[in-house]
Amino acid sequence: MEPFERITEIEHPIGAHGVLSLRALDGRVRVRAADGEIARVRVIYRVRAADDRAADRAVSEAQVRVDRAPDRLEVDARDRLAGPVRAVAWLLGEDHVRVDFEAEVPPGASVRVDTVSGGVETEGLNREQRCTTVSGAIDLRGAAGRSGARTVSGRVEIEGGAELAVEGHSVSGPVRVAAPRLAQIDIATMSGAVDVRGSLAPGADHRVETVSGALRLAARGGAAVEMRTISGGLRAARGQQVEAIPGGRLVVAGDGAARLRFRSLSGSLELVATETDRETAAAGQPPATPPESGPVVSPASSTAPDPQLAILQALERGEIGVDEAAAQLATAASSRGGRPPMPDDLETILRLVADGTLSPDQAAPIVETLQAAAG
Repeated sequence: MEPFERITEIEHPIGAHGVLSLRALDGRVRVRAADGEIARVRVIYRVRAADDRAADRAVSEAQVRVDRAPDRLEVDARDRLAGPVRAVAWLLGEDHVRVDFEAEVPPGASVRVDTVSGGVETEGLNREQRCTTVSGAIDLRGAAGRSGARTVSGRVEIEGGAELAVEGHSVSGPVRVAAPRLAQIDIATMSGAVDVRGSLAPGADHRVETVSGALRLAARGGAAVEMRTISGGLRAARGQQVEAIPGGRLVVAGDGAARLRFRSLSGSLELVATETDRETAAAGQPPATPPESGPVVSPASSTAPDPQLAILQALERGEIGVDEAAAQLATAASSRGGRPPMPDDLETILRLVADGTLSPDQAAPIVETLQAAAG
């Protein structure tokens, strides 16, 4: 078997703010910004075959599906698995065709990439991008606007060139985010470590939720972090203030104007010292006073009872058992469009509530973290 390569090119006008959607299996996907209003996609077929004729035949059987609309282009390489024989061949590693994408789009286009095991790379996109993979790495460079990345075991790295809102979800892969200014952070992992660097926008709902993954935060200018964890450790620098709050601790770095919620079962928090922290420590002055706005809560939680908390309270009182509580929590998650946590993880938390080790207030954020990680 010899390696062969075949390339086809697709062009379509989508306008300055159109949509490009790419779906792949195991191929690599690269997208970069380019001037103009045209979306260009190079489809690269990498084939292992006995000769040129066999390579051409393999490519003809693996042709991608292309859908065009006035402001949209969709290219899908997954149709080659249509039919059980091809699907089984791919699962067994006997499918000798890999399809890579290299694309150019207007900087203000919205981009959606879905792949199974291929890596995803984008550069210079400034409106909205959402990338999903199972095991491939996701690298978003020079991003602005809103960036979303979702993976199971692959790593996620998002580097912003301007103000950036980030949504990241991972099971075991690490998540790293860096930008001059972060308009919003919404990150959830099971065991993947989280590293965030940048200036957090005050007044935004920043949150990081993990089961065992650690958070390292370097907040330029400072931040107040509301930390709720069962067994996770805390590493605070000199000049930072730590105080007890109901169910957790509040750590203040720098001016503390921006607030971030960190919830974890056993993940630790490291809050990197800011210039203000270092100056305060050197001068021997007391650290900044935490903002008086109180813990960050969502609008829904401030105006309506939390059904999840009510279920945990009923379990604590002995009105329902662990199995019934798990079933009710699954129903509540589904009603909000979410998925229930893994049964073993949830059962552990519910038994701790039932025997009085955890209070419902302590357990509620852990259950939310498990649900967020379940996707």
